Amino acid sequence: MDADIRFLQSKGIMSDAVHVTVRTGSKPLDLQYSPTLRMAYLESDASVDADAVAAQVSSTLMLDYLWLVNGHTRVYRYFGEKTCVDFPDTKALEDTLSVVGCSGLRPTTLHRMFEDRTAFKKLNDRLWVTRMKMAECMDEHKPLRERLLEAQHIIDEVIVAKLLGDSCNPIISEEEATRVLDEELEDCAWSLSPVKCNSPSMTPSILEWIYENFTSALISMPDSSDDSELRRTALKRNNRKTGTYYTPEYIARYIVGNALSTWLRRRTGLDVTDPHQLVGATEELKRRALDQLKNVTIIDPAVGGGAFLLAAGGWLENCRIALDDRDPRNAMREWIINHNLHGVDLNPRTVELCRLRLRLWYLSSFDPLGKSEVLQTDRNIRCGNSLVGPTAGYRDKVYPALPTDAEDSQFDWTKEFPHVMSGGEKGFDVAVGNPPYGNILSERERRLISYSYEHIVSGSPGGTWNSAAFFVVRSRMIVKEGGEIGFIIPNSILRVGQFSKTRQFLLHHTRLWEIVDEGSPFNDVTLEMVSVFFTAENDTGGHCVRIVSRRPGVETGHDTSWESLRSGKVFVLYGDDILERALNRGVRGLITGTRGRDIPTEHVRNKVSGPFKIPYATSGHSVKRYTLDRRHLIHADRWFEHDAALLDSFSNSFLIATKNYPYPRCVMKPRGVIHGGGAVRIKALGDNLDPETLGAILNSRVVRYLCRRYLTNYSQLTTCMNTGILEDLPVAYPKASKPFKLLFRALSELHQTGESSHDNRAAQVYLETLADALAYSLYFGEGDDLLQAVDLALSSANSRITASDLYKVLNTEHLGALVDEVLENPIVKRIESSPFMGQPSPAA
Repeated sequence: MDADIRFLQSKGIMSDAVHVTVRTGSKPLDLQYSPTLRMAYLESDASVDADAVAAQVSSTLMLDYLWLVNGHTRVYRYFGEKTCVDFPDTKALEDTLSVVGCSGLRPTTLHRMFEDRTAFKKLNDRLWVTRMKMAECMDEHKPLRERLLEAQHIIDEVIVAKLLGDSCNPIISEEEATRVLDEELEDCAWSLSPVKCNSPSMTPSILEWIYENFTSALISMPDSSDDSELRRTALKRNNRKTGTYYTPEYIARYIVGNALSTWLRRRTGLDVTDPHQLVGATEELKRRALDQLKNVTIIDPAVGGGAFLLAAGGWLENCRIALDDRDPRNAMREWIINHNLHGVDLNPRTVELCRLRLRLWYLSSFDPLGKSEVLQTDRNIRCGNSLVGPTAGYRDKVYPALPTDAEDSQFDWTKEFPHVMSGGEKGFDVAVGNPPYGNILSERERRLISYSYEHIVSGSPGGTWNSAAFFVVRSRMIVKEGGEIGFIIPNSILRVGQFSKTRQFLLHHTRLWEIVDEGSPFNDVTLEMVSVFFTAENDTGGHCVRIVSRRPGVETGHDTSWESLRSGKVFVLYGDDILERALNRGVRGLITGTRGRDIPTEHVRNKVSGPFKIPYATSGHSVKRYTLDRRHLIHADRWFEHDAALLDSFSNSFLIATKNYPYPRCVMKPRGVIHGGGAVRIKALGDNLDPETLGAILNSRVVRYLCRRYLTNYSQLTTCMNTGILEDLPVAYPKASKPFKLLFRALSELHQTGESSHDNRAAQVYLETLADALAYSLYFGEGDDLLQAVDLALSSANSRITASDLYKVLNTEHLGALVDEVLENPIVKRIESSPFMGQPSPAA
């Protein structure tokens, strides 16, 4: 099968394509262009030089990809170090994707065909052994960590020498390089310039790959670390602690392209991502756009190895060429490095790596390598703590009050970047990056931030000391009014209670205009991220925010109102008419959840023994829907009596849920059982709210859907019990609670006894379905016929009715017909057909 336009459209790609005609030379080219993917599609004769056509198209349009079919299929990428992949048919394409662990082609997996890092991984694996051998040959009195860093420094120098070939002299001798590394590097081909995907060549990004996968974690380890702490798995865990991960090239490209194109459009009126506008632009408009691009100042305040600056440099170069800039490529790159790109990082080694990557990018513009001009990387890539220290707008107002011992901790933006932070308009035009996240700020840093920030997003309630939140605030301080900011940050910022102040900052002190759900974009890491874009200006609403999803299975794009984001405690990305109906019927803020207390390990045992007799539900596995799983309960002694919260838990019966699911799984915890940290107590905040009625509603499929789609934004890692999420659930409480209460009790009985007989199974299935139908009718029903009918049928039933008797009373033809009517509701059918709901299951 040919990988033509019909094949792409069958995969959801190019479905938004528009026709564009561009003239390259004397012959016009008819293209299909997808604004969403920034990809063009072109068919041509087999005799045409595909590489020449790709170069001509890229000199005319701002593209990320070109899909070219001319008897053979080639996909060109106009960013990063892998530039082209070709294949004869769709099977070869699927094989290419399978190499990188991708199950098939979709809009969100297009980039994966360029991400085969097999050669990088193999080299990195070999270098683990090599580093240790080199370290063993060094002064044994030095800490092992220090020796490994010295070994890596030598390896980096040899790699640079290999990349530059005979055009430079490595600092270390050729004999030493040969002695230590020849065996590992002899099979590697090296290329300073971008290569095709089937090339085995090592490119400069191997330096950043090694840094992110080894050096950054090693740097943050103490000198006292022993051999076991310096093993691969331990270093990987340490990378998680420091919140540093290798940024995929496609994300860096999207963020810088989105931020820069928006910045340029708002100053010139020209949208360079729109091919019709770009092709039809006048010479005067192109000149004005070029003037703006030549003077734009870009900052990455946590620059790392320079992934975002390299992406920004590539985007600026592509855009200048598309705007008819005819400067030589090396002169263009020299200007971009010296005038446009700026970065700060806390780590000196990272700063040197970034400077080196920019220098290699510049040198790769010569063919063959030419003489280097003077690059001002030392001036523009600085070492320091970008979160603390005076900025242009806050020096005189705040910093005279700082304690005297703060001087050595400051990064003075006005002194480090005087050409940007002084003069008329102070500040950078654009900020981009992947700032570190986590509670990694020291007490000293927190104190300096508290002194010097006008907007503080820490402190209870709703505050955090997560570093990512403060990079968001800091970017607003260093970017001039009206500038653009694009960051990739953990998606917990959108939905967890401790980031409430951060969300309020984004809503009111920036103009938020796009959020991209990136899913889990980092290789071998389950962390979920979002890219956020905002303008450095205060906001009062009255506009929409673009929501884009790259999450597999939820690829979508839509607009949501600023007011909708502001209305809840969390940012709901996937709002629609279903959520609107649920919000109209339900009430937010009706319930809250509080985690249980943990009992010290010396006061608990897995089995009942001696004084350890008190059932203790502390793991998520111990709390199921409607029942406690006795197999996962542990047992405590009487120590809990000294803790008021634990004693209250032991003495009372109330509704609890596991905290480990994206939707509630509720059970009434009986007296005599303690709930621990893995369980959440659900409290009603309104008057006369029955906990068992709430439990039946929270255990329903409609609430599962509301939590998974809207409150957790389809996250696979988020639990609805996270602070701030459960409170945002709209609860539709019934006028008659008796049916829900009795159904909750009956289902609790059936779940506790298990499906011991066919009759029990039938009763459980029917009563579950009835409870779900009742909950659906609360939210989406046109009337309350079903609730009234059930309430009437139970009018003479007492509160102690057994599950089997309740089943006999309610299993009638009339009620069955009313249940079917509810389940045939179009909204209910849409919910039940969602791939995230699965099949109805009483045991779910």
